[in-house]
Amino acid sequence: MRVLHFCWEYPPRGSGVGKYIAEISAGLRELGHETIIATSRGAGLPEREEFPNGSIHRIYDESEIGSRAVVDRVLALAREMRVDLIEAVDHLGEAAEMLTIQSRPPVLINCRYNDVVLRARYAQAWHAWQRRAIDLACLRERKRLARERTSIEGAELLAAPSAWMLDALLDQGLRLPERRAVLPKPLASLPDWKNAEAAEPTLLLVGRIDIGKGIGYLPEILRRVARRQPGVVLELAGGDSYARFLGSMRDWLERHLGAERARVRFLGPLRPRELDEAYRRAWAVIVPSRWDTSPTALLEAMARAKPVVASPFGGMSEYLGDKRWIADPGQPAFAETVLSLLEDEPGRRALGEYLRKRLAQEYSPRRAAERFVQFAESALR
Repeated sequence: MRVLHFCWEYPPRGSGVGKYIAEISAGLRELGHETIIATSRGAGLPEREEFPNGSIHRIYDESEIGSRAVVDRVLALAREMRVDLIEAVDHLGEAAEMLTIQSRPPVLINCRYNDVVLRARYAQAWHAWQRRAIDLACLRERKRLARERTSIEGAELLAAPSAWMLDALLDQGLRLPERRAVLPKPLASLPDWKNAEAAEPTLLLVGRIDIGKGIGYLPEILRRVARRQPGVVLELAGGDSYARFLGSMRDWLERHLGAERARVRFLGPLRPRELDEAYRRAWAVIVPSRWDTSPTALLEAMARAKPVVASPFGGMSEYLGDKRWIADPGQPAFAETVLSLLEDEPGRRALGEYLRKRLAQEYSPRRAAERFVQFAESALR
């Protein structure tokens, strides 16, 4: 099979979606399939790269996203490379125009994040009045949202990284393609990984500092944990973000932390080696998201044999495979679950090792590629 992945994100540009494409394409090549990546240009990056069973083509600028000109270039590349299937993503609706063209390969839309889904949209609202501001912003972006909806409803095949995402689409009444599947996000395990916890009990949250990642819950979580673990430290690895009428989310969080501010270390965006060290220090990783279909941080923690406590608002329980470590971050149960790990060193080591093995067995690039091929071949038949 020859698969063309179409998305403006691809390492070193972008974030989660780009990492997914890198991992799934590597898994497909490992199985003997050919992958072609059509992506955006970047400063200092070659327009074309070749490697065994694959190639990268940087053929458009970020400013061209959603245009017919980009679609024509991608389809020309698909014809040249004789691809069997095009995979694109829902976010930004890059492939919407492509779906109006009849003479082309089938398109699989990987549904990961979009503002069409109200659950995802309103996860960014901490105050009720913010919903109205978000709706107004989405009204201004109505063309993009229309492209995203067209991508979801008009594709021949639809995939999502968790059942949670598909349920959100169905609950909202979107008309989904009949050929759809849950295709979990892959991540390769790190070889020869060794943990070395910090001296003091340390929690780690990896991701952009924003409301959707659950930062509003952190002050109360820390207060509850500190009652039994007064030396607890929380490290935040990720860049700042800005919300309408709230400003800097880091400043907002610092104001709400109050006395707990002394327990928090803002690490900012980290290079890979620095991120590894942050994971190594952590006693546990927390994912208190208000919405998250398949956070990369969850898989990164599993790859590093780190125990995880996550919220139920997303696909996290599907990846962890054990609901004992799932708790509502807005309730005392989240802090209690965190404490159960901080106070049980053998238990958190055992959980970390279990999660690392689970990642290797269920979410390796090769295993993800096997699922991808099985779904694609079955659906196309």
